[in-house]
Amino acid sequence: VIAGCVPWNLFGGGLSQEALKYASFTRNDNGSNEQQSLEFNLSGDLLEWQAGTIGFATGYQVRKESGETNPDALVSLGNATGNAETATKGSYDVNSLYGELIVPLLSDKPFVESLEASVSSRYDNYSSFGDNIAMGYSITYRPYSDLMLRGTYSDVFRAPTISDLYSGKSQSFDPLTDPTGQDDDPQKPVYYGGNSELKPEQGYSTSLGAVYSPSYIENASLTVDLWSVKLDDVIDVVNPQYMLDQCFSSGQFCDKIDRAPDGKIMGIDATYANLNSLETNGVDFNVKYAYDFDFAMLAANWENSYLKKYEVTQPNGETLDYAGTFVSDQIGNYSKWRSTMSLDLFNEKVGGSWSARYIKGVTYTADDIDFNVPSMVYHDLNARYQVTKALRLTTGINNVFDKTPPLILNALSANTDTVTYDVLGRTYYLRANYKF
Repeated sequence: VIAGCVPWNLFGGGLSQEALKYASFTRNDNGSNEQQSLEFNLSGDLLEWQAGTIGFATGYQVRKESGETNPDALVSLGNATGNAETATKGSYDVNSLYGELIVPLLSDKPFVESLEASVSSRYDNYSSFGDNIAMGYSITYRPYSDLMLRGTYSDVFRAPTISDLYSGKSQSFDPLTDPTGQDDDPQKPVYYGGNSELKPEQGYSTSLGAVYSPSYIENASLTVDLWSVKLDDVIDVVNPQYMLDQCFSSGQFCDKIDRAPDGKIMGIDATYANLNSLETNGVDFNVKYAYDFDFAMLAANWENSYLKKYEVTQPNGETLDYAGTFVSDQIGNYSKWRSTMSLDLFNEKVGGSWSARYIKGVTYTADDIDFNVPSMVYHDLNARYQVTKALRLTTGINNVFDKTPPLILNALSANTDTVTYDVLGRTYYLRANYKF
């Protein structure tokens, strides 16, 4: 007999509140994030010349980032019903020097209303890994008032975050298949976490775009941008299923898989690492239109993003294209098409809006079987009233038709992708904004 124990009768009688209270606990986590920064900026005009004014901006910043999270002691010890977690704690500081120069090249010429170029540079020195210089170039060309063409090229640089570097180990039980056949448990223990040896991600991005604002249609515009990103030393986790498969076929990643003498998997080390490379490209486009009815303004906005490619090169040189797939909660949902359309009718006192969010379906693989996730559309409504100049009240409904999130068998929680899809169902809210 355990002193104070309130037993739970599994064969009848149900679960009493006393038994539930004895068996459960209130989880208490704590954490903090802190940023300290000192910044100096200077901007202005350098000189006037025939095409316009040459402008500049420059600055210096010193910044310190620190953060920590401390899970409940029972969670850290693995004595709770959920997965075990360990604490995160770390900090780094960075000194940055940056500048930009904007140069008008031509103006008021035949077929050239304006032509402008800019060049920027940034130097960063991080205590966590060292220094880096990133450059950026852009050009804007307006052949006539209705049309603007633009292009950019930029060095891409992303330093590892506090979480990337110092997050503690987080236990998960992922739906994985052991190709050796030694462990037939459908879920295997995987440990995710930070890696203090990470290097920054580096690469480049390019874009070509156009903005068309026809003078014969007031308050209308069409924007199109083709973009491409190439990154090396990508900070990510290697797919645990990929590690199991590669260990079986080539011996790679076997050092990341801990097995018991009988072959059972005791844990897979999936901490962050610098992977080989990432290439992704796509198209974004936006249509806007507004019409004034005198009593109110009607604004329409349609935003779209098409993901053509999202290729990740694995450590063995194999390239996987994630576009159109869901891989896992850690790696992500790469729907090829996402779109949001909204209509907003408003005046100075009242307003209301409707929006529709579209997410194209994806595919995924579980237990060597391919599954399709259907496309989803969510509808949202809101209404607002400007009570006074300072006070505004807003009420709304999200997921009006109470759409259930799609079933995804290899998701880690709730049998769905909780980041992409609405798991709460229809929700209502009331919000008050007061400006002092």
